[in-house]
Amino acid sequence: MVDAAQLPAKQIDDGDGWSFWPQCEGNPGRTRDWIYCYYFPRPSSAKYNDKYSHYEVSFARNKRFKLYNNGALYDTTTDVLEKEPITATNPTAVPDSARNILQEAISSYPAGGLNANRPKRKLTEKKKK
Repeated sequence: MVDAAQLPAKQIDDGDGWSFWPQCEGNPGRTRDWIYCYYFPRPSSAKYNDKYSHYEVSFARNKRFKLYNNGALYDTTTDVLEKEPITATNPTAVPDSARNILQEAISSYPAGGLNANRPKRKLTEKKKK
């Protein structure tokens, strides 16, 4: 967005973002062999997996495989709905390099998200009218 708006880039010491603006303009740009996703929309919630909250999840994926932070690996070309993880008892031709690259991507990020350990808000009693 900074490139698209032609703004000066800020100095970010711990950032890893790469601009994809050159590709939007039809030019070559930097690419990765994987993407990393982290999802934890309500870290202050007291309860997870109800209709208002979701448990913490992160994964890395490439064009074919998707590795979750819990170790579950899926071949997304043959198992789009991620019903059957690839395990030792369920052998599939998975190059060790694919699992290693995706695990390195996951390991390069904080395990629990930077802001996930926020203190829970105290609920206050409603004032009587």
